[in-house]
Amino acid sequence: MPVVIASDDEGVARSNLTREFQRAATDYDLSYAQLKQMSGTPLSISFADKNTREGLLKDLEERFRCLRGQF
Repeated sequence: MPVVIASDDEGVARSNLTREFQRAATDYDLSYAQLKQMSGTPLSISFADKNTREGLLKDLEERFRCLRGQF
C-alpha cells in the first residue's frame, strides 16, 4: 500500500509539509531513503499521464541531487 506524507490547510491542521516530514523522521525514525521514496509516491500514483509522471519524478530526483550538493 502506498504511503505518503501530506498536510492539509495549515490554518486548519496547524501543520505543514516541513513539520510532517520532520515528525516522520523523529517520531517514526524514518530514514532519508524512506522519506525520499515517500516524497515521490504522490507523483508515481497520480492521475497524470505517464510522460508527465516520469517528467515530474525526474525533476524531483534532480532536486534531491541539488540538495545533496548543498551539504
